[in-house]
Amino acid sequence: MPTVLPYFFSDSLRSRFTQDIHDAVGSSRISSEDGKWLQLLVGVSVEPNSDAPRPRADRLIIGDNSPDNAELAGALLISDPTPGVAPVFLSTLTFGVERFESRTSLLIALQQRFGDVSDISTIEAERVEGSLFEARTLAIMRQQAGHLERLLVQLQELPDLRAAAGKALQTALVQRGVADSVDVFSQVVQILGTDPGANPVVSSVVGTQYLADAAVQAFSLNVLPTGLIRQFLDARGLVLPQAQSELFELALADVVSGVRDAYEQLLSDYWMSKRQDGRTVRDFIGHALAACFLQHLLSSRAHGTMTEAEYRCLLSLLPSQPGNVQSIRVQRLSVTVAGQEPVKLVGVFLIDFPAEQPSSAFLYFSLSGFLRFDDPARAIAHVLSDPSRAELLFYSSLNDHLAIKEKGKVESYQDAFANVFFSEFADSVIALQKRNLRYVLGLPPIQYEKNPVRVDDALDIRGLLDGRLSNLHDSGRWRPEVLPFGQTWGASIQAGVGEHPKLVSEPSYNWIGKLKKLDVLLERVDVLHAGVEGCMRHALNRYLAVIGGPPLDARALWILPAAMDAVPVRLLSLALDRVCGYTQDPLSDSVVVAGLITPVLNRPLQRLPLALLEHILVCVQEEFPRRFEEQISQFYSRTVRQLDSSERPGVISGLVRE
Repeated sequence: MPTVLPYFFSDSLRSRFTQDIHDAVGSSRISSEDGKWLQLLVGVSVEPNSDAPRPRADRLIIGDNSPDNAELAGALLISDPTPGVAPVFLSTLTFGVERFESRTSLLIALQQRFGDVSDISTIEAERVEGSLFEARTLAIMRQQAGHLERLLVQLQELPDLRAAAGKALQTALVQRGVADSVDVFSQVVQILGTDPGANPVVSSVVGTQYLADAAVQAFSLNVLPTGLIRQFLDARGLVLPQAQSELFELALADVVSGVRDAYEQLLSDYWMSKRQDGRTVRDFIGHALAACFLQHLLSSRAHGTMTEAEYRCLLSLLPSQPGNVQSIRVQRLSVTVAGQEPVKLVGVFLIDFPAEQPSSAFLYFSLSGFLRFDDPARAIAHVLSDPSRAELLFYSSLNDHLAIKEKGKVESYQDAFANVFFSEFADSVIALQKRNLRYVLGLPPIQYEKNPVRVDDALDIRGLLDGRLSNLHDSGRWRPEVLPFGQTWGASIQAGVGEHPKLVSEPSYNWIGKLKKLDVLLERVDVLHAGVEGCMRHALNRYLAVIGGPPLDARALWILPAAMDAVPVRLLSLALDRVCGYTQDPLSDSVVVAGLITPVLNRPLQRLPLALLEHILVCVQEEFPRRFEEQISQFYSRTVRQLDSSERPGVISGLVRE
């Protein structure tokens, strides 16, 4: 079976550019002479009829810091270097080669095509030095890696259970008449251990919590063990009177019923909040869905799984290319099992071309891309044919999983989109997430440390937005791999309810005991640091994820030189050596192999050629110092996932200070 290389590999881009020239000539977008002249950039000996100089190729740069646009990634502005020759050519992977009378007309066309190219935008050009197609590969990889990272950072800002429980407690305190000045995210409550046998009763501080964490514990129904009580403090750290302490206890009890409304409001506010570029988060997600759709399109065309005509027709679904609604039809899918209520599938669409007879059809899966069928009936049959129903579970909300698992006949229903495709797509993903939130908040409570993580997993929409996000192997709020919710959070997880929170420890009656408790807290923070190797792993994985397909993890990749007695070198070690200046030798006569502990030498990774890996190392080497500084500065504001629990370094460090 031939190796399938990424569409942005330099050799693939060279072939694509040649094909784009032929297509542009064939559709009369450019003349035959223009085509011969542009062909000079490919390095093929094609002589135009005139003595025109070699074309100049520049990177296209939008001069107002507009958001990165996937459709313009690797765009080339091609012009005649002769003074006074006005026509320019735009070459993009998405639209091929286009001719414009001037740069002004090009800017006007871009403004009409892309909403993020504004009236104040200017076109700047930066001459491409060296290999044209290698430079294009680098530009596409940088744009895509940056896009995936921005998307993941945005998702990491989704409100979590601590924020919702804190908001519910804050509201309950106000309703109970407690002063509005209380900040549940910074104000501390002490945990006292009492010895009822002593006379008088002896109490000692055995732990501290922020009020927001106490609210999460209250929502999880994790009561304090016998012999432990809370001692509430004011903003200055003074013990509150008994009457006010009782109001705090009552407010904590109110959290159980208040979290759902608080969380739903936070989630709605999140999606409608504005980003720095002026777009709402909802609109940003819509653009991300379109960008993922485009990547699947480009890959399918490059790999020969769709024709050029089908590609052009599907391209019309993008926001920049509103198409003829009569030429293409997109339908949502729902399924029923054993005659039950229909279950909506989110991220699965049936696309066909009604005007064509016979009509081919595509199934589009947001996770895996396009599947082509000879007719719509066969596409529907494919959706219904999975005996495990794993795809149906993945693309449905958690509250519908029991219905999908029922035994019985599976039937499908389709309905067409009424509005803009990606806008409705984004709304359906958000609606699924809200259904998942209501479902998980209604489940029986579990251990205090695990409850927030279970909610995070219910809110995980990475696979619906862009399947490559899980390949980043980020240690934030979610596991790298997307596991079925029931597999992680089945009935067995109920064990552990009522366990002591980690912030509660044995009483300390002297400074030695207190210092030991501080050591425990500091050790918990220390193990959360990714370190320089972890930073390099994440930096490399940003670019490995762009390749798509089965996950590639830099931690499990090796470089195997061709020499008989050569020793495999870990990719992480090689990359760090380059950053530190120990070696700058280019990769040659080597292959990439995989293996977590030891490499599997007889199974080279053909889809990761050395030339592409060299591009990745160049990108990582340039940006690594900045990334390492950011890792250090952002450490205390992050959440770090550890299996089925999570830690907040900033919260733990705050308790050390307290």
